[in-house]
Amino acid sequence: MAFLSPSPTMDVAIIRELFPHCIEASETLGVDEAFRAKLRAALDRLPPYQINHLGCLQEWIEDWKAGDQGHNCSPNFPFYPGSSITLRGTPELAAAIGKWMETRRPGGGFPSVWYISVWSWLERGDKTAAFISAFVAKAVAPNLHNSGANQSDASFGFTAGMAESLLQSHAGEISLLPALPSGWTEGSVVCLRARGGCEVSIQWKDGKLKSAEIRSQPGGVRTIRCGNRTASLSFKPGEVIRLNAELISISITRGSAL
Repeated sequence: MAFLSPSPTMDVAIIRELFPHCIEASETLGVDEAFRAKLRAALDRLPPYQINHLGCLQEWIEDWKAGDQGHNCSPNFPFYPGSSITLRGTPELAAAIGKWMETRRPGGGFPSVWYISVWSWLERGDKTAAFISAFVAKAVAPNLHNSGANQSDASFGFTAGMAESLLQSHAGEISLLPALPSGWTEGSVVCLRARGGCEVSIQWKDGKLKSAEIRSQPGGVRTIRCGNRTASLSFKPGEVIRLNAELISISITRGSAL
């Protein structure tokens, strides 16, 4: 038995991601004003996200009883890789994503690497550590590809998930070590890319930020976060600002945008 449903959550989420980008591009280029108005009107007519009777994000337009979920990751789309649900912007909906995620178990294949990124955006370093360890043990071949099947989305998604545990920039701020996997007590990462044309290198010790370097190619004001601490930094084009553990600037290197 099967059913068709209008406005499943993933479809709504894709539209919520796509239309604002089209509107912004239209405004930036100064074109398609009438089309822009149609997109704004359509966004206003979209159904809202809902929480189902289980306390999870509702996948369908109605609160139906779910069957076997299998590898179904679709309800997570508005949270990751989309950003119409965010941890601090829509905390109740993010909590519903987290409740559903608690039913997921570490393993191999593409669902597990999606879960690494979702747990990273939920800022749960304990969970990212468990899923990373399980994936390496069960799914990574000696050549670092997938051992059980030719799942490129799993292999490349795995590296993406690890990057998301160390750096995020989807919620209007550059977040340092948001979901550092527990057990990664000391280390560093260089030249990760953040939205807005920024390049970030990070050092940590005892599981906490030690220092960071952020280079902004276009310049401008950037909000930097580490845990509950935030700082607003103003960059000139190509400038590199080095921060300490308190997000205080300790050096500035002048430069020019590439």
